[in-house]
Amino acid sequence: MLVLLLGPSAVGKSSIMNELEYRHGWKQIQTGTTRPLRKTDKNIYSLEKDIINEDEYFVQRSYNSIYAQKRDVILRSISARDVYTLDLSHNYYDQFIRYNPLSFCICLLSLEKYVDRLVGSGRVDRLSASIDEYKKMIIFSIENNIPKIINNDIKKATEEVFQWQ
Repeated sequence: MLVLLLGPSAVGKSSIMNELEYRHGWKQIQTGTTRPLRKTDKNIYSLEKDIINEDEYFVQRSYNSIYAQKRDVILRSISARDVYTLDLSHNYYDQFIRYNPLSFCICLLSLEKYVDRLVGSGRVDRLSASIDEYKKMIIFSIENNIPKIINNDIKKATEEVFQWQ
């Protein structure tokens, strides 16, 4: 089973995925990226831009970086007995909709809290673009009838996602 956690940077998608793995044994789909790795990155590996083949990978472009997941891993996760999670920008949801994954939009209690989270995580360079993405994601979740999970407490948000399975 594949579960998508949709949302812009710094809303807590990775934190919720880590909690789901720790508390419930859910697996995370590894993502390759061309951006420099952060100390807090888990299940993310460095990927060279020139080896990314769109026949082999699902590809997302964001903030001058590429994020990619192996296509065969995603396809196997859809019919697996185990539950797999994937952190995804809502902009790339259309690549996955045909697989009918369980999906959630992760957001924070307010736009002000989102700005605080961006600043706190050192992502000030993309503040304006991230705020725009956050607003678009809220509209997207309404238009596509995707449940929103308010992440003001990581453990509560994790349990809310878990209850849907």
